[in-house]
Amino acid sequence: MAPLEHPPDPRRVGQVFHRRPRPNSRRLGPLLLALPWLGASACDRAPAPVSAPAPEPVRFEGFYEVRGLTTELESGDEREIAGKVIIADGEDGYTSTFSLRTHVGTPDGQVPADLIGHGSGQLGSDAGLVGTAQTRVVRGAAPGLDPKFPFLQGRVQAQIESEFQMVPDRDGRFVIEIETRPAAGSRWPASRTRLTAVRSQPTRLKQADVAAGSPQR
Repeated sequence: MAPLEHPPDPRRVGQVFHRRPRPNSRRLGPLLLALPWLGASACDRAPAPVSAPAPEPVRFEGFYEVRGLTTELESGDEREIAGKVIIADGEDGYTSTFSLRTHVGTPDGQVPADLIGHGSGQLGSDAGLVGTAQTRVVRGAAPGLDPKFPFLQGRVQAQIESEFQMVPDRDGRFVIEIETRPAAGSRWPASRTRLTAVRSQPTRLKQADVAAGSPQR
């Protein structure tokens, strides 16, 4: 027998060799190509946004101290106006009663006058309150004389009708815009009033809680 050209290594004689199977490159190829894309997609995916809680609706009930300015549309004359307003939540919307103090011109000069009335409103599309009001103007019997002066009753000078809008302002205040015109058969200059309203008591009033007549505290 001819000798072996390459005799076996004595250290490896008797060892059993197992060939490690080669991976199937055809199956792993697409997966290997997709791994970078999957990693990038996972990193780039933004976390789901956390929805903020819905803001609470504006409430209009309460006692208000109001102050502002009235401008007559024809003459441009201005006069200060101030007073109290009560707004309550009724079955068909909001109701209001108010008592305001201003001055009106007469042939004898400026006399103090009270504007006393009531109104109703609904929530508008811009988170405001819109509605109408009916008002009696009670003026003093003489210049410088209060309409409530004892034994001298004030005179009902006019009946007026108004349209108003009330919207929230900064620092918890409200702004009330009023367009006023004379009622049928009454003489009163058309005017525009802008009031700043500060809620002194944010009580959630119901219509049944408010007594009829001028607001009293």
